[in-house]
Amino acid sequence: EYKTENDALLKKIKNTLMAHRNLCEDFIDIRFLCKKKIGLCADIELSPQADAEQVYLEVAENLNRYFSPSPQFYTLQQLLEQQNKPIEDIFAGRPYDIKSSHGFVDTAEFEKLKRRKELHLSGLYQVLLSTTGIAGVTNLGWKTDCDTKTGKTDKSWVLHLPKDHVPEFSPACSMFRFTRN
Repeated sequence: EYKTENDALLKKIKNTLMAHRNLCEDFIDIRFLCKKKIGLCADIELSPQADAEQVYLEVAENLNRYFSPSPQFYTLQQLLEQQNKPIEDIFAGRPYDIKSSHGFVDTAEFEKLKRRKELHLSGLYQVLLSTTGIAGVTNLGWKTDCDTKTGKTDKSWVLHLPKDHVPEFSPACSMFRFTRN
């Protein structure tokens, strides 16, 4: 019935969107986004009291958040009590089938998320230098050939992503050298 697995998935997505759309709302195009694995190379100077293992874990977490920001899910109680959201705002646009839900999303936070079409080394310097325990960063560069493992590092300031791709931080493709003075 379907030519590929993507065709079946596209049909399921279209049916779900149409079942939950607003009156007079239509969807023109649906695109599948592919992940583009990107690694980093950097020499990282640790502060004297820093634990290298803890710093590495925090770096990986921060880089994941920078490369692929995702919405934060809340419980109903969190939105009502901690963020003082009105109940009608919390349930606005909510699908009928809440069994497959991960929780509630703050609409204002969600609208701030934008798909990245390029990445900047300056942004990565900010992420790394804001990490507790890092005193300095040098030799920062991209590794975009994660599948071929050629070992080339690109030090251009801007990395443009291919069309219909989203960045994904790849620890396996990254190389960090930690030093301490």
